[in-house]
Amino acid sequence: MENLVKLAVGQPYARVFNHNEEGAIAELLRSNSNTLIIAIPDLDHHEVKALKKGKLTCGFLYKNGAILFIWQFCDAKGRPVLTLDSPFDCRTVPDLALHDITTTESRLAVDIHVIDTAKNQVKALRSMTMPPELTLEFMSAVQDQLASSKNGEMQWQEWIQLDPTALFSQVKKYQMGT
Repeated sequence: MENLVKLAVGQPYARVFNHNEEGAIAELLRSNSNTLIIAIPDLDHHEVKALKKGKLTCGFLYKNGAILFIWQFCDAKGRPVLTLDSPFDCRTVPDLALHDITTTESRLAVDIHVIDTAKNQVKALRSMTMPPELTLEFMSAVQDQLASSKNGEMQWQEWIQLDPTALFSQVKKYQMGT
């Protein structure tokens, strides 16, 4: 039986992050979970509130074997608070679980863990779902990525040079559901 990890707001997070791991980390298509980890030092109250309760819009880019998610968290008035990017490569997921999308209404559920890396403390937990169209497009891109002979590294390096807000303007946007 797997070791269960208890998560609670205000408690330490089970994983310690290096400074190069900060930002959004998409740990999707795992055998037991789909998790978006937001790992940022010294989160302020406004940021935590947007991450915990605000509207989340996302999209992704796919090119040359590379997938890059762009996540935008907004406040209660719909103003962007944080826009983050996260590369995703299904070929590096050790326990890859390709979800069986049986209908055009299938949705991928994603747990969001918000971590203040300066204190290694859980600041917020929430669950959301990808809308059906995003789920289908993402799973299609995953299939393409699996079949691609390109490792995507050059494409990710090109994207990472750009500000996530600029990248967000390039993606088809989807509002995540609760």
